[in-house]
Amino acid sequence: MLALVPCTLDSINHISGYKVGEQYMTLIKEGTIHELSWIIVQFVIQNGLEETIEAGSNKSFMDYFLRKCFEHYIGHNEKSLRSVYDELKGIFKMDSPLGPFVKRNLTCAAGNLFENRRDKAYQSEYIKLAQQFAEADDLYDRLTAWFLIRNSVEEPQDELNVELLEALKDLMSDTELMDKIGLEVEAFAKGKV
Repeated sequence: MLALVPCTLDSINHISGYKVGEQYMTLIKEGTIHELSWIIVQFVIQNGLEETIEAGSNKSFMDYFLRKCFEHYIGHNEKSLRSVYDELKGIFKMDSPLGPFVKRNLTCAAGNLFENRRDKAYQSEYIKLAQQFAEADDLYDRLTAWFLIRNSVEEPQDELNVELLEALKDLMSDTELMDKIGLEVEAFAKGKV
């Protein structure tokens, strides 16, 4: 099949995952973000799809599907971004790959909206959330700040928001965080800091 189509499997996953996610969200009229996420997590478990969402891949059909669901939910809901994160904290802490799968896709969706929406209130809320997570005592929250900062731009070389740049600088002085993901942070920060 791929030999007939002039694109990659990642491109097919991206297109079809986003389209199906968009359609799914038009069918689902009610429910909380936790219920939505839990339905998708249960689907992954029941169908043995854990390998397709292995932590860090970010390019499976299910990644794009969940990301589009989150984008739709955040974009059409009055809840604050912080309350969405708080509501999903329990799912985030599930064993890998399920917890990281939900967290990375929520963070990517929030970043996509930050980057593409011109809604100043949303952008301000996003920056404030990244700053709050960057200042947290919990390493898990500081990692979330890193993901929010990284996902606020489409390409690593894109210009970073000034306030997010300050939060990034704070994270770079965090030895516990840098011991865990320092090379990735330094590569991203090159030319920005």
